[in-house]
Amino acid sequence: PLPSIEYVSKLTIPHYQIKPFNFIFDFIKDNKYSFNSLSIFIKMLKQPSIYQPLFNVILTIPFGIYLRYYYKASFKKVLFLSFFLSLFFELTQLTGLYFIYPKPYRLFDIDDLLLNTTGGVLGYFLFGLIEKHLPSRDKIDEDSKEKGQVISGLRRLTYFFLDLFIFTFFYSLVSIFINNELTQYICLIIYYILIPYLKNGYTLAGKFLNIKIVSENKPLFRISLRAIFIYIYYYKILYIMTLPTLLFMYFDLQVLANLYLPVAALFLVLFYIINVLHLLKHKTMFYDSLLKVNLESTIKSK
Repeated sequence: PLPSIEYVSKLTIPHYQIKPFNFIFDFIKDNKYSFNSLSIFIKMLKQPSIYQPLFNVILTIPFGIYLRYYYKASFKKVLFLSFFLSLFFELTQLTGLYFIYPKPYRLFDIDDLLLNTTGGVLGYFLFGLIEKHLPSRDKIDEDSKEKGQVISGLRRLTYFFLDLFIFTFFYSLVSIFINNELTQYICLIIYYILIPYLKNGYTLAGKFLNIKIVSENKPLFRISLRAIFIYIYYYKILYIMTLPTLLFMYFDLQVLANLYLPVAALFLVLFYIINVLHLLKHKTMFYDSLLKVNLESTIKSK
């Protein structure tokens, strides 16, 4: 936990330790044991003069592994970046969380610089021992690109709900200044028709998720039809389904109204279930197939 500013202002501890390899002298001073039993060895490991330097090395081993594996970093680059990562830690301590506190409450230790850097370098060499047992970075990128070309059902759902969220935010913002019956339709036309047409098939969510709408001919016409269909399919279908009920009630046909609602609800549920099954099987929504519109992944390898 972070200490209070009042607590830190009263501290009288040293702010830095700039004597290299001081941890070795601390180790000799604090561990005057003979290695004649396992219990003595365990007791030594519990001494701060042993576990603190050890943990400082272990801390950055994954960093060195990651640099070599994912970024294909050279030994010099791993050495350089491990040192500056450790320097970032130590400067954070020396400056009291970059002057949030009036003075340091942790020790800037030159040994930590050496040990953290050693951990990064050790990670570099440790990865060399296991490298042949793991897929190469190029292989991972190739597999990722291949999988990225397929727009899964989950990715399509994310695409839809992110678009819905952005559209709702956009509509709410516009409604602050222009609030009438046409506002929703104007926002719908701008977001779901004009933006994809002007941005080569991308909505804002599509740009973020690397998904664009493509059509072989009449792209504006088909994008417009798709937007209208989506609006009816997700927003107005319940309202449309209630219209016969209002008609039955107008003509005082209460029995038909009561019978119609559960039957209509059942058909609506079945309708959506069939569409979900279509999505899982064909990786596309039925209305995209109907309107000859496709969603295309634009993920590219770097």
